[in-house]
Amino acid sequence: MVVVFFVSGGMHECVINLPLYLVTCRSLFGSMMIYFLIQAPAILFENKFLKRRPVARNVLLWVMVVGPIPLMLNEGMLRVLRLWG
Repeated sequence: MVVVFFVSGGMHECVINLPLYLVTCRSLFGSMMIYFLIQAPAILFENKFLKRRPVARNVLLWVMVVGPIPLMLNEGMLRVLRLWG
């Protein structure tokens, strides 16, 4: 599972942050990789400790998925979505 998140983070870096760097020379490398690598330990933690605790699972969702969303919605992603500028 960690490998899948690592590959997904790498793909997002190549598709979003690399073109941003090539066009604007703004380097945001690593932001999307960090976001995806946060998800793997969160899922492992949830499966091991929070299976029967729905409130705790919701808190974990907000802390580990929604909280770091600025890492994912950086300038490159906002430009792709045509929400920048």
